[in-house]
Amino acid sequence: MKKPHLVLAAAATIGGVFDLSHLPWTLKNQNGSVQIPSSGPPSQVHIDLLNAGLITEPLLGINAAKGVFLDFTQRWIVNDNWTYTADLTPIINEYNNKENQSNFLVFYGIDTIANITWSGHPVAWVNNQFRHYIFDVTDKMTPLADSNLTIAFESAWYYGLNVTSRADAEVFPQGPGIRTSDNYEYPGVRQWLRKVASDFGWDWGPAFVPSGVYKPAYFVTLKAPSSATNSSGSSVTYSEPVGPRLAGPLFIEETSIDIYKEGQSLSIPPNEQADWLVNVTLALRSGVSSAAPTLILSIPELDLKSERFVFPTLEHSRDIQWISIIWRIPDSIPERWYPHNLGKPQLYDLHLELGLDSADTQPAPLENLKIRTGFRTIQLVQTPYSQQDVEERGITPGDQWHFDINGKPFYSLGTNVIPFDPFYARTTSEQVRWIIQSAVLSGQNMLRIWGGGTYQPSEKSVAGGVYDFYSICDELGILACSPKRKED
Repeated sequence: MKKPHLVLAAAATIGGVFDLSHLPWTLKNQNGSVQIPSSGPPSQVHIDLLNAGLITEPLLGINAAKGVFLDFTQRWIVNDNWTYTADLTPIINEYNNKENQSNFLVFYGIDTIANITWSGHPVAWVNNQFRHYIFDVTDKMTPLADSNLTIAFESAWYYGLNVTSRADAEVFPQGPGIRTSDNYEYPGVRQWLRKVASDFGWDWGPAFVPSGVYKPAYFVTLKAPSSATNSSGSSVTYSEPVGPRLAGPLFIEETSIDIYKEGQSLSIPPNEQADWLVNVTLALRSGVSSAAPTLILSIPELDLKSERFVFPTLEHSRDIQWISIIWRIPDSIPERWYPHNLGKPQLYDLHLELGLDSADTQPAPLENLKIRTGFRTIQLVQTPYSQQDVEERGITPGDQWHFDINGKPFYSLGTNVIPFDPFYARTTSEQVRWIIQSAVLSGQNMLRIWGGGTYQPSEKSVAGGVYDFYSICDELGILACSPKRKED
């Protein structure tokens, strides 16, 4: 059941996490006439070409010009296919033929149409920019032909044209005579791809149709504690990554936190005096078996700590397993979060401590799994106006359409948020904070996440994050309303 408040927390692992940007990467076009070094994920083709000095800033001058008969100087990039290649030798040498170990290739964002191979082994063909991918490469550690990771991107524009030319393709109405040669958009294909719609051009922005591994990517090893430490002299260098964390024999792939009122649902408005329910769900893969895994929640600022929740047996498995608990908190204890112009945007640190109890491990709490969150109810009120409202306030009969925050109606004051940069991979938290702070200073209390853009991230420290967004909104007291994610 969907609830009003959802936070995606950082993935965590117990084993090893290697940031794939630390590998040596190259980028080349289809015929090999362009071959340049790449910084690795997160990046995009335009960014790497810019860093190599082969193009000028895409947003400069006629590179991004719109209108009839203008010189679109960088459309050759969209018309080509591009391949990223990384040398996997350090990883292969370290982890090939290791017993009791599972290995995963983790991508938090691939834009968009691509074939992936690992040491000559086919891994996957992907076609969705908006999801993350986790591939089990445990059985692909022995190289077939080479020791490379390759990600071969097909032009999203030509892929879209190929799809629309199929005999069974539905026909979407569009105006006659629209050509890319005299139009600032790439017409007629955006509806066929799971890709940011504005990448193909919009009335407010240019049409770059970028491609690349635009979010962080990792190699994750999952192993029992007895083998969790790298041998001395390892050729693989680990650093503290933004995404998955080192924490034990578990890969916590996803963490969702729902905070809502007891009895509340999508069709039942919240009882503002009811207890709070904190619903925590973990999706994980385990390198050990545990007869009685446990989870404890706490909020130190409120001196609150839950009971020790005990779950059924956790299997040693490379497949996803789910655990979920609900923690009840009296309504009177936490202070509520409000938009900045209506009150204080109060936030708390929610700590998660997951313990394992098994034959091959000692009970091991996972520390530092912390999520910043708040307590609030938000409701879109669409009930009919009362006869009293009609008679006394002169309101035209019909349905209401406004938001209540913590049971109180308020005026929504805000604007649209479009993608902060046409190239997601180079967006920074500093840029985003400046924009959201500007909304606060101009008296806004709500931002609408424009539906033709991307799913905004929680924060940079969350797995797959490139910059902070929802965490800044929470901190500064700004609500975010999204057609893509109704519960925002």
